[in-house]
Amino acid sequence: MYVRVKPAPDVVESPTLESLSSSSVLVTWSTPHRPNGIITQYIIERRLITSTDTVTVVELVPAVDDLHQHLDESTSLEPHTQYEYRLAAQTSAGLTYSPWTSVITRSASQFSINHFYFFTHKHKHKHKIYLFGVAARSWIKKQ
Repeated sequence: MYVRVKPAPDVVESPTLESLSSSSVLVTWSTPHRPNGIITQYIIERRLITSTDTVTVVELVPAVDDLHQHLDESTSLEPHTQYEYRLAAQTSAGLTYSPWTSVITRSASQFSINHFYFFTHKHKHKHKIYLFGVAARSWIKKQ
């Protein structure tokens, strides 16, 4: 009698990474093309680019409507630092890891301005234009 055992998931692609701030990284991924069974768990791991010490960011049980994304907002993330992430997919037959992929967190001074407001002011026959960026919370004076 022969018993056929399905192997662990075939190729697991590296996740896509996007630094949203100095202390958050959005991790997104795709389901393996050949999972060789039902994916029972995804594991996301992180490490500093200069280190071999790995931190498990999260272990997720996939849901039917799973978006395949996780926001890493760990307090251990540092501004303007390069990290590597990898994804593991697990079935009853085993675990398969993706290759590592890297991201640099934003520097603490980076921000995004969502709205601009322009104001003009006439003073002694000169027009001055003021530009206000909502996220910046500061005035920029142009002459």
